[in-house]
Amino acid sequence: MLWYDLHGVRQMRMLIEAEARIVQHEIDHLDGRLIVDPRP
Repeated sequence: MLWYDLHGVRQMRMLIEAEARIVQHEIDHLDGRLIVDPRP
């Protein structure tokens, strides 16, 4: 995963297993997706 922190510094971290699923779940919420919505 790649992102910029509050100071504008680029951060990178490899996410695996439960951590990756949790982050994807939250990104889906930010994109307006719900768990009941079908995946494209």
